[in-house]
Amino acid sequence: EAITWWSGETKISFKPDAKAARCKYEVYSKAKTVADALEMGGWPADWCRDYERGFIRVEGPLRNEQLDPAMVMDELDLPNSDRAVCRWYLR
Repeated sequence: EAITWWSGETKISFKPDAKAARCKYEVYSKAKTVADALEMGGWPADWCRDYERGFIRVEGPLRNEQLDPAMVMDELDLPNSDRAVCRWYLR
């Protein structure tokens, strides 16, 4: 999945005229980074759907290596954005 390359510091922008008729999108679409989007109520499943529909543009930086949830020993050592991605991915 594309979002396993993103980190909390990954800058994102949102398509201003997206036809996402979701109140949640309206709130987290103001985020400037992945970490901001999480704090504003967005979740990895939302980001995947919106990225696939072209509502999110990723501006970087991306990880040097893809986040591999299977290799995470302790989620508590991860930033909140990575923890959210791991939990979503392992479902």
